[in-house]
Amino acid sequence: MIAMFRYLTFVWILGQTAALFAQSSSISITPAVITQCLSGRGAATLSWNTPGPGAVQVRIGDAQGPAMTGREAPAGAAQTGEWVSNGLVFVLVNDAGSELARVSAKVSCDARPDPLEAALAAGAWFPLQIGNQWVYRYDSRVVTSDYVTWTITGLEQRGDRTYYVLSTRPGSDMLLRNDSDGRVYRIRDAATQTEELWLDPTANPDPAALLTIRQRNFTYTSALGTFSGGIIYETNQFSLIRETGTFVRGLGLVQRSSMLLTGSSGGFTDGLQLVSVRIGKGIRLATDAVGFRIGVENTRLDVTNKKVTNCAIPCYFPACGIGGGDPVNTYKPCFQARLGIQHPLDGSVFSLEVELRDATDRQVFQAAIPLTGSDVLADFTAFQQVPLYAKPNEPFAAGNYRLNGRLKRNGEDAGSATVPIRID
Repeated sequence: MIAMFRYLTFVWILGQTAALFAQSSSISITPAVITQCLSGRGAATLSWNTPGPGAVQVRIGDAQGPAMTGREAPAGAAQTGEWVSNGLVFVLVNDAGSELARVSAKVSCDARPDPLEAALAAGAWFPLQIGNQWVYRYDSRVVTSDYVTWTITGLEQRGDRTYYVLSTRPGSDMLLRNDSDGRVYRIRDAATQTEELWLDPTANPDPAALLTIRQRNFTYTSALGTFSGGIIYETNQFSLIRETGTFVRGLGLVQRSSMLLTGSSGGFTDGLQLVSVRIGKGIRLATDAVGFRIGVENTRLDVTNKKVTNCAIPCYFPACGIGGGDPVNTYKPCFQARLGIQHPLDGSVFSLEVELRDATDRQVFQAAIPLTGSDVLADFTAFQQVPLYAKPNEPFAAGNYRLNGRLKRNGEDAGSATVPIRID
């Protein structure tokens, strides 16, 4: 009877202590209101504090949501990427997965100019910098949805003028320069010396400009986004072929289309549509795509010398047999797998599966990772600890293994990846 009383007293104390930990745990987000935005989202720093003991983790959405951090100390901080949306919830959980505290992000993009919009507004009508790259979908009468890449590869001096070399296809370069008023000049064939005024975006454009502006302040919308203040041009440079297109300040040429005006063969000839662009260090845009990648902390894991993380649960109080924990000197080797996902924000439901197989193709570990609330993130990484033991103190045999990851979108396979692992 006395033993039972002591046991019940211990359980009550343990429960009260856990409740106290939960009550005094906290998680906060800095800044309290995110105003520096990129396409409607921003970055923040999360800070947490809990009396412990044991590790904690920050999850997204709810206590079972995607992990933002690994197992962390009871007090700490972590930074997000530029993917935090207004109302996004961050939850602090303990090792058992129980919620300790939560905080919601506040994002107000109207408080300050969007950095992307500011960068575009300050840019040139055709940005010239070595390394800038445009990828276009190319359609013509003989091919559909091919792709061409334009890249600025270097500089060339012609007299007192400096030109940027734009490579539009192997063996074909044109030279471009901008003046202080935003005009764009080009030498169509780098092998010649003839310069022409390609685009004059000023209020009173030179009539000699090759491209004639037909509309200003045009709002251009594509899979890359919506951009205001564009210019629509037209040119009949080859008599019977009319070319129309659009420039967006800061991005350059975003689309063009050519038409044959007469004859039985009249109609569309070819066109370009921008699908990806890289301008300097600040502008990276691409159309939505689903991507999946898998990585590990190390592909060679020294279990024999215990140089791999020990995932044994420490015992923090005398009665470990009651409250959990592993005996002293228990070794449960495990390693961290990182599964990265990129996907469009279209409301799809995603899930992950990860498994470890040995050299005989026998599955020795498998886990499913539901991505609760993952539709709020366009690009994030989920973390999973992968055990390297059958039972405590019984590591897997040395040899070659492989870690397989599989991404599912609305229940269907959307990507897979494999990493070879060596256990020593």
